[in-house]
Amino acid sequence: MPLLLTALLTLLFGCVPTFPAAPEPVNGTVDLRDWDPESGPVRLDGDWAFHWMELQSPGSVAGTPAWVAVPGPWQTEQRENPGYGTYRLKILPPADSPDLAIRIGSLGGAGKAWVNEVELPGMGVVSADTETLREDVKTVGARFAPMEESELVVQVSNQRHRSSGIRRSVLLGTAAQMDTLTQRLLATDVFVVSTLMAMGLSFLFIFMSRRRERTMLWFGLTCAALSLRHSLTGGAEIFLHFGPELAWPIRLRLEYISTALGVIFGYMVSIKLMVADLNRPIHKVPIVLAGLAALTSLLIPFSLYHWAFQLLLIAQTVGIMGAGAEVLLGMSRGKKMYGGLLLAGLLVFVVGVAIDQIAARTGRSFLAGDVTAPAFMVMVLIQGVTVALSFTKALRRGEALHESSLRYVPKEMLGLLHREDIIQAKRGDQAQLEMEILFVDIRGYTTIAEAMPSSALFPTLNRYLSYVVPPISSGGGFVSQYLGDGILALFHEGADRAVMAGVEMRNAVDAFNAANPDVPDFVLGMGMSSGPVTLGIIGSTDRLDSNIVGDAPNQASRVEGMTKRYGAPFMIDERTYERLQHPERFTFRELDRVISKGKSVAIRIYEVLDALPEETRALRLAALPSFQEALKAYRDGDLSRAQVAFERALTLDADDLSTQLYLERIAARAQPLPLDWDGTHALDWK
Repeated sequence: MPLLLTALLTLLFGCVPTFPAAPEPVNGTVDLRDWDPESGPVRLDGDWAFHWMELQSPGSVAGTPAWVAVPGPWQTEQRENPGYGTYRLKILPPADSPDLAIRIGSLGGAGKAWVNEVELPGMGVVSADTETLREDVKTVGARFAPMEESELVVQVSNQRHRSSGIRRSVLLGTAAQMDTLTQRLLATDVFVVSTLMAMGLSFLFIFMSRRRERTMLWFGLTCAALSLRHSLTGGAEIFLHFGPELAWPIRLRLEYISTALGVIFGYMVSIKLMVADLNRPIHKVPIVLAGLAALTSLLIPFSLYHWAFQLLLIAQTVGIMGAGAEVLLGMSRGKKMYGGLLLAGLLVFVVGVAIDQIAARTGRSFLAGDVTAPAFMVMVLIQGVTVALSFTKALRRGEALHESSLRYVPKEMLGLLHREDIIQAKRGDQAQLEMEILFVDIRGYTTIAEAMPSSALFPTLNRYLSYVVPPISSGGGFVSQYLGDGILALFHEGADRAVMAGVEMRNAVDAFNAANPDVPDFVLGMGMSSGPVTLGIIGSTDRLDSNIVGDAPNQASRVEGMTKRYGAPFMIDERTYERLQHPERFTFRELDRVISKGKSVAIRIYEVLDALPEETRALRLAALPSFQEALKAYRDGDLSRAQVAFERALTLDADDLSTQLYLERIAARAQPLPLDWDGTHALDWK
């Protein structure tokens, strides 16, 4: 549970941006001349000049200002609501400052802002006349060229919102930083909303198949309601980006209604998890209050909407207290795991609300965004985990059996056959796909096995597999078969990932050897080919297995066999090479052009130099230009020049079997060469 809570806190509270310390505005002026814009955006939190009940434009200063703390609603200063006023801040930027950008969050009413007398996008219609005033809570930002003394002017007017003024930190940074911040907030909100909606739909689908599980229904509706709420209230205001164009009063009604529904269904979930009876009168109080808040938000005139907020606040408070009490009682009755999770979620939410309330009253916060929203998300996600745990407890035995079956038939194979589990798979299921096939073999394993006690063979192989199989999975592949000391792996997410998996497997063997000094070092031979294969389920009526057929697996086996002759740990053929999207990310050495036994078409083979040990790779790279020159001369029929170049390569890399092989061929080659000579060789094994 502590690990889960830590992960959720990191995920959601980590999305609330934090900013470095910066000079605070004093008496309406902030001195940023020593600030480095590239160090990151700053918050303009401090004392701003404020003209109450005056809507002043840039350059038209009149009267003596008051000094107010920003951020903070003007209601904390005992000012009236409705009302209006003008905020001013002089900014002294660094010398030679690049273009900067400003970001102003929701003002809880209508707003209009200027930077250096350049007007920013509006937030509704600002007016001292309540008839023409039109509130609109949204975030605005703009880029500007800083002057020696820049001025930010913000007008705010409000008639119906419960809190108004510059309620959130005004941010200043470079245009690129603000773009990054906006994208981050948008990505975070999209993630939260889509996660909540996906969770809600998942639980609703479970309920459709198991109608007795009412908790699934309630939690699904909770997630759906809170997904709508967060799209309206999140820092990126994604409803404004992706939702229909709705007037601010309608959006606010939706916010309150969705919050009330979230309280109702979330409370019902918590109580149901701890006690069986929801019909006790005490449990109906928060539900009734939240229901009244939803109806009030929907039906009463908008000028009286603050009554809905008060009802909602009371419903939330009573709901938290009631759920907390039942959780503690449930824990005393033995439901410690469920109770502990729910209690942790409630505590996170209460702490988040407390942080925001302190920030609202003091005008100071160590975070740039609201904490209540992510705290609420944490509570909901913890609640979802608790619901899922209670549900899966009944299914644990069946799932354990299913997981056990996947050890024998790869789940990736079932997925490619469009089967959800082993129960659905049947003899004759098959699929035709383009794939990369990798054969892996331990060189000299028979000799290694003879030197080890028989009881140590399986533990050693299993330890070895624990090192080399994870790179296959991370490369988008899976093990189709274990062939004694060999592996047949299939990849269906591109040749680049498959080749990289082979490289990482070779590196993993080094780690295995270092961790097992009592075992002779394992040396791998790996061969890869690509092409169409047919995979499926074969066997008799009482014994089934998964397998693949096609020319590509046979070719991969041949390439793996060639690694012995060419002294290359990892080789691929030209089929795989041509399927690479980014061959420049690897270092290859073309070794030969060969015709396998039983074939009539020559195919090129390549060594993957990235899979060599570091010292060997350095020698091979040093000799590579000479080897390539020699190979070209060899194919052109100039064996004398080829011999000189191969011998030069051998002086740089004395252990290169491929170079030695070519020198042996040149020494044994009868002259003159045939007229159709192109350097291709026919192999003498299948």
